[in-house]
Amino acid sequence: MKENIHLGGWEVNFNDKEELEHFIHQHRLSKKDFDVFTKIQSGLEMITENGKIIEVLNQPGNERVFGPLEFKIPKSEANKLFWLKHSTNGNHLLGGFPPKNLKILCNETFKPFFIGSIDCTDDEFNWLGMNRFPIFYPLDFYSESVYIDYSLEDRPEIVKEGIKVEFEPKLFLSQLKYEVSENVKIEELENELNPIHQCGVPLWYQYPELPRCPKTGDLMKFVCSISSDRNIQILKKGIWGLKKTDEFLKFGDMGKLYVFFNPKSRIAFKTIQF
Repeated sequence: MKENIHLGGWEVNFNDKEELEHFIHQHRLSKKDFDVFTKIQSGLEMITENGKIIEVLNQPGNERVFGPLEFKIPKSEANKLFWLKHSTNGNHLLGGFPPKNLKILCNETFKPFFIGSIDCTDDEFNWLGMNRFPIFYPLDFYSESVYIDYSLEDRPEIVKEGIKVEFEPKLFLSQLKYEVSENVKIEELENELNPIHQCGVPLWYQYPELPRCPKTGDLMKFVCSISSDRNIQILKKGIWGLKKTDEFLKFGDMGKLYVFFNPKSRIAFKTIQF
């Protein structure tokens, strides 16, 4: 039986069977979503027969890149591609102030901004198993990948040995609201001045990362990527209260923050690429 499998992204080591298996789980899309994805980045179309890879094509372009391969295709389902788009009535937030009961336990080098929060009552995010999923990460060219334990929802803790202290932010971000959308135009995908934020399958700047939970060893599930955004400005305290600065939400050199989560262990993985 023949089947075509569509994967968002193109960088994978075909000789590393574990990496290839994880890549398929993390990047598999329906044909419809694959056609959208390949408008902004290359993807792989795997032609399979009886669970074996016969040929791999880079799309768009129909360019043969590999095959055949003695590799048993793992059972997997297509991930749903969708976005967070700016909306005045949106229930997802970027920027703003952290909830008063949120206490972040960090080491001395991890000094995060409160980036925003995902409303987990939304059908696309209820697998996270929380009310709201707070996202935080340092700016100022901090580029270390980190694991965060959310076992205590209001006291997330960096997964690292050593002394940890409760972090109190002194700088904040202006706030924008977002809503889930499955329909986008190519102009929206290419608009860096008013970015939308991808969910379902990551679109990588560099080589894909396939994070595994440090507690269970499970492949972690992609939550979303958050793009640098000039519309979300850094706020600092002045004589008359908070005021906007010339700085804004920026990961490295106008990169993205990638967020993953394991609902069993309640551990998140966060990294940036640019």
